[in-house]
Amino acid sequence: MRPPTPIDRHDILATWREQLGAELDIAEPGVEAAAGDLVDAVLYRPADLDKSLARFGLRLGTDGWDLVTISRWVDLLFRLAGTTGFDRPSFGGGVALSKGWASGYLHCLRTESCTDPITGLPTTAVLTWRLRQVYDQCRAMGVAPALVYAMVVVDVDTSQLDSLTRDVALVVTSHEVQQVFASGETVCSAGGRILVLASQGESLTDGVGLLVAQLRCQSMLVGTNPLAWIEELPAAPTDIEGFLIDLVS
Repeated sequence: MRPPTPIDRHDILATWREQLGAELDIAEPGVEAAAGDLVDAVLYRPADLDKSLARFGLRLGTDGWDLVTISRWVDLLFRLAGTTGFDRPSFGGGVALSKGWASGYLHCLRTESCTDPITGLPTTAVLTWRLRQVYDQCRAMGVAPALVYAMVVVDVDTSQLDSLTRDVALVVTSHEVQQVFASGETVCSAGGRILVLASQGESLTDGVGLLVAQLRCQSMLVGTNPLAWIEELPAAPTDIEGFLIDLVS
């Protein structure tokens, strides 16, 4: 049996909300229910913990949050609950959270709006449509999509920034990406990262190197360790959604 809890759910939920600050509005309808359910499972219903983690992942994935961020929030909750002697999530709990998130994020990909409100970039919904178009074109030409196109992944670590500074950093990053990839490439915002569907070629590697150099010169991005790399497209169009999920998690 678990030891008695000297801290009740209201105290932990309030502390969790306070430490997350403006990063996540737990009081938002739907999120509050999933968060409260997870706290209850952590404190009082250990047998239901995996199901609660799956529900929490599903709710936040549906809102478009990336898995790394959600996992960090769950870790914070368990650290708070750790003052009562509770363990961290099991491996099975991590799998449950990931599966719930994947289901929610797939729904998000299908239903989200076409423009990211912070950067003004197209969203993954647009990128998914564009990728399907590319695969149709390549099939008609009899060539593998990976021979013609590649995906550039741009990542800045904004986890230590407050919400306002993080938004500014994303805007600056998106501007620099569009300056480098300004020849008709599809540039999209996806789960805190920026993805660029670009043509293959020697100039692509040069462009990625130039982008990283420019990002590291930006004063608003100091301490964010900007990174960019090239990912090969999957072979089949049925793998597109899983491919995008891997890129943003």
